[in-house]
This record gives sequence, structure tokens and C-alpha cells, in this order.
Amino acid sequence: GGKKKEVKKETGLGLSFTKDENFGEWYSEVVVNGEMIEYYDISGCYILRPWAMSIWENMQTFFDAEIKKMKVKNCYFPLFVSPGVLQKEKDHIEGFAPEVRTKGHRDLPLKLNQWCNVVRWEFSNPTPFI
Repeated sequence: GGKKKEVKKETGLGLSFTKDENFGEWYSEVVVNGEMIEYYDISGCYILRPWAMSIWENMQTFFDAEIKKMKVKNCYFPLFVSPGVLQKEKDHIEGFAPEVRTKGHRDLPLKLNQWCNVVRWEFSNPTPFI
């Protein structure tokens, strides 16, 4: 970030930036000072503190109930794919169990939801929650 300004006395919020001056720095201060996250030493990885985790759990509970009404099922897939699986996939989807894969239009729509972390190697300094 840029040079930090003196805390504005009229706000009394203990923030060095205003939203209008520098949204990115302001937002970062809000989520850290609001005890929602702690930054981690790997870009894009954050520690969700209890306040943020509680918000996430409430959102997940609400959304999960709504998608279940639409007959969406929860599932989990591995976070990382091995080179061997990628090679098989390159040779056209060999290696997928017949009972799992979509065989034709009658198997659609495929209504699955996965609650998981996401890793993007090409992305640096992402904004938490956005």
C-alpha cells in the first residue's frame, strides 16, 4: 500500500484509510480490525476467525437448505488432481467409474454442490471474501 495517513479523529474507528481514499487498504483494515481474518504468509490464504466463520456457517446453512429444495446433493472431490489422473483424462475420461459419470441426457441436470477451498496459482494478492 501507499503512505498511511494519520487516523482521522472524526471517525474514531482506528483506521488509517478511508473507503474513498484507498478502498483496498481500507477494506483490509476493516476485516483485520473487525477480527474476521488474519493474514497468512501464503498469498490468498487466510485464517478465518470465529466471527467470519460464524457468518460463513450461517450463509452455508441458509444456502444448503435452499439448494436441497431443488434436489441438489452435496459431494466432495479431492482438492488436487494427480498427474496420473490428468494423463488418463487427456486420453478421454478413462478412469471415471461408470456409476459416477453422466452417461447421457437422461442423467442431466447434474445437481451437485461442493463446499470447498479453491486454489488459484496464477492469482496474487486476492481480496478476502470478494
